[in-house]
Amino acid sequence: MDVIQKLNCINGASERMLLIIEPWAEEYWIEPGMSVEVVGLGGNIDGYFEAERFDQGMIIYGWEGCVVSVFKDGKVIEPSLQE
Repeated sequence: MDVIQKLNCINGASERMLLIIEPWAEEYWIEPGMSVEVVGLGGNIDGYFEAERFDQGMIIYGWEGCVVSVFKDGKVIEPSLQE
């Protein structure tokens, strides 16, 4: 049985937000009002996301053995170019 976890991430601020997916250090810039879905698949049966807020945004930590993808409007989006 595959483990699946989903987490909606909404930028409710007036400035863009940096979303970082760890442990892969993938960075996504989320514009004001934008919503993305972070989906984790596989890995440990008791796996779950952890979230950490910082001044410019949020870090989402995947669990051991999972693969994490970020979706907008049902389509996978690629990480932003690092600034």
